[in-house]
Amino acid sequence: DLRAVSLFAEQAAAAIANARLYEVERAQVEELTHLNRVKSEFVALVSHELRTPIASIIGAVSSARKPEMQEHRAELEDIVERAALRLGTMVEDLLAAAELERGEAARRFEPVDLAKVVREAAVDHSVLGRDLEVAASQPAVVICDREYVRRILDNLIDNAFKYGQPPVRIVVTGDSGHLGFSVLDSGRGVAAEDRA
Repeated sequence: DLRAVSLFAEQAAAAIANARLYEVERAQVEELTHLNRVKSEFVALVSHELRTPIASIIGAVSSARKPEMQEHRAELEDIVERAALRLGTMVEDLLAAAELERGEAARRFEPVDLAKVVREAAVDHSVLGRDLEVAASQPAVVICDREYVRRILDNLIDNAFKYGQPPVRIVVTGDSGHLGFSVLDSGRGVAAEDRA
């Protein structure tokens, strides 16, 4: 009987150990699945962010090649330079993301003229055939990370043209205490029952 109980106990111990290993493996698979999903979302986000400055560069270069655009060549070169600088900043931000994972936060807070950023965005998007109306007072200085504000602005403009209807307007509002901007399109918007 003692030998039978001993064999049974060994089998039970092995079964318990296997169950524990299974739970550990299942948790690891869930974590790896989550990390893979996060990685895919990150790649999609980076791709989306890089599209706008690349499209600005391509649009400006192809416009500069047209004989009728020669008088605007300096302005088109400015667009290419700004977009290339933005791409460089985005690459730096990707490198900074690794630093953030290690707990080394890197932000570039500085005084930024929001009205100037909005006007630059309007010019850059005009190369893509997107006409934007701008209503911005001078000056509209905020302390922020300029590149992040510009990314937010570009995403809102992209969405206005993708899902809304022209005309699209950018409005900078507020005073020195509270500034903000809105990207407004003439589309039908989101139905009231779907907004929540």
